[in-house]
Amino acid sequence: MIKNIRQNAIDSIGVQAIHAIQDGIVLGLITGLSVTYPQLVTIISIVIFGDAIRPRKIIKNADDFIRTEHIKNNLEYFIIPYLAATGAGGGVGYVFSLYLGNPF
Repeated sequence: MIKNIRQNAIDSIGVQAIHAIQDGIVLGLITGLSVTYPQLVTIISIVIFGDAIRPRKIIKNADDFIRTEHIKNNLEYFIIPYLAATGAGGGVGYVFSLYLGNPF
């Protein structure tokens, strides 16, 4: 089912637009979490990269894991997912800070 949905989306808007959406979500979540609960971003970096990387460094080196050219070509598909994911990441980080203590 998910494969069919993704294939329909690719047929409709193209692979580069799908990549721009995916990268907007990833970068938005990292940005939102960085503001509200940066320790969670560090924990995620340990899981993904095998090393503790600070949130600023991840965002600064985002070109290493996002498809910049696809975003430039499909900016309209990047912006809305980025903003929505930033809000979602900020909300998740805020909830973590309430239950686990404020990291600041």
